Amino acid sequence: HTKEHLAVLIPFESALMLNTIRWESEMKPMSDLKLPPKGKTDLKTNELKMATQLIGEMTSSWKAADFKDKFSNTILKLVNHKIELGETEKVEPLETFNNEEEMSNVVDLTNLLIQSLKKNKAV
Repeated sequence: HTKEHLAVLIPFESALMLNTIRWESEMKPMSDLKLPPKGKTDLKTNELKMATQLIGEMTSSWKAADFKDKFSNTILKLVNHKIELGETEKVEPLETFNNEEEMSNVVDLTNLLIQSLKKNKAV
């Protein structure tokens, strides 16, 4: 959790949603993709028909509950197992910061929202 992430704050109905987004280095420009010209493929009619049928059979409505974070769940099980065995020790942080300037540029949105609300009440 020490890695910095890009994010966008999106107002949605009566809530604020925070979505993580990708760094530029994580994205490929379209020009780097080896795509055939639009409407042109080397697929035979039967292959295209079979692919369309396969996609149709495998398509379903999105249900977030159908997907689990297996990695995090496995890590949590391992941690709990270590705790049960008493195999714990104090972990020192990898980095220490001497002052505010060395810390990441993460902004505490809660404090900003509280300050903003206080200003609006005063008006």
